[in-house]
Amino acid sequence: MKNSILKFLIIMISFYGNSSCSQQTNNRVNYNSIGISFAIPKGWVGQETQTGYILKSNTMAGFILINKNNTNDINTMFYEAQQGFVNDNSNYLQLVGNVENFNNTGVGAEYHGVMEGVPAKGYMVGVLNNRGLGVSIMAVTTSEYYSSAYRLLCINIANSVQQQITTNKTQQIVNRTTKNQTEELFSGARLTYYDTGDGYGTKITISLCEQGFFNHSNYSSMAVDTNNVSAGYGENSKGSGQWSIIEKNNQLPILRLQFYNGEVYEYYITLENRKTYLDNYRYYRTYGEDGAWCN
Repeated sequence: MKNSILKFLIIMISFYGNSSCSQQTNNRVNYNSIGISFAIPKGWVGQETQTGYILKSNTMAGFILINKNNTNDINTMFYEAQQGFVNDNSNYLQLVGNVENFNNTGVGAEYHGVMEGVPAKGYMVGVLNNRGLGVSIMAVTTSEYYSSAYRLLCINIANSVQQQITTNKTQQIVNRTTKNQTEELFSGARLTYYDTGDGYGTKITISLCEQGFFNHSNYSSMAVDTNNVSAGYGENSKGSGQWSIIEKNNQLPILRLQFYNGEVYEYYITLENRKTYLDNYRYYRTYGEDGAWCN
């Protein structure tokens, strides 16, 4: 978030020169590149740019920016919202007052500062969704024209955000055996574990592809595990093997990785405050552009 103001300036300059990649139906936009849809407020129009989806109005000054927020932890999002947006002494937005709680799934905050030498003011809402991929909505205008209406615009858009499931993904789900609830949550996710210490470092990455196969890598600064090879075995194989979630009554769900070479890894899954643990070790769960690697 600290360098987001650079994105705002770029967008303001290039808004009319970019082509749109999103699909709009009535007042709802399918923002496929970050996997969401949202409702456009009445009187506003928009298009996708290289750095986010931007909305402008013929009756209200300023603009609204909607883009992906990589933060998947509410406490981290709260902390980042307090820091504001700073480029240099001539381009910055600082927090006004306190960061607000947004529906227990995000944060909201008001900012003021200067953009390209012009006094500016804005409101931002950052939201986590049920898959961990965050969305930021920010309305910015000059200090002269700012009012509580800009806060309301951000909140209304945030309340309209829905996870977008593309036709391709829907077909992939239909082609597979019916998934249980945890499989739905983990499908398309990348799970990453980090551990560092004196003289060593370990990184484990598990990509859980929607088609049912997975890619696995285990890298250490001291050694490289042979399981980092993701090539399949046989003409119809993909990835390192097949993954599944085992759910039983009154027991923690189990992630099972069945490698094509016959090995089987199993992990007990625990979810706490949107954080993911496998056998009590913290794994970062990400989606979209940062999600499962399935090539």
